[in-house]
Amino acid sequence: MAEIFGFSIAQVIWDTLAIAYNHNSNQRMQNLKDSHRQLQKGSSSVSDYGRKFKSLCDELAAIGQPVEETDKTHWFLCGLGPSFETFSTAHRVVKPRPPFRDLISQAERHKLFTRFVLGTIVLLVAFKAQASGSSTSSNCGTSARGGRDGNFSGRGRGRRSLHCQICRTDGHYAT
Repeated sequence: MAEIFGFSIAQVIWDTLAIAYNHNSNQRMQNLKDSHRQLQKGSSSVSDYGRKFKSLCDELAAIGQPVEETDKTHWFLCGLGPSFETFSTAHRVVKPRPPFRDLISQAERHKLFTRFVLGTIVLLVAFKAQASGSSTSSNCGTSARGGRDGNFSGRGRGRRSLHCQICRTDGHYAT
């Protein structure tokens, strides 16, 4: 605390400390604003991105340059990236716009919903690819052993009739 050594008046001490430690310069303000506008979610989670974004907003407010609510929403949505394109577009056109404090949780819910939907689509595509990869007309009617007898004569509990889940007839399995 060499900066305040020798001062006895509280106001002079506070002013000296403010000059020494308050980074309220134009350079600092510009750096924070640039960081704020250029911040991208990238591979980080929505909550991590939201924390970094809010921290920059708080730092700007601390130096007397608070970010307006509409700017917060705009730059937050821009930084989410292309995987949130539909989410961002929807939030830009909705009136009235939801407050920024709700935006992070909504983005997290959107990410979970997208994972669920895409996971379901991947499963459906995989099933469709498997089903269409070998046409049902060529597979229906052949038994698991390659014959058309409809009986399974391998090891197990005895003879069981084969039943196709696609064409719903006995004598073969769907493959």
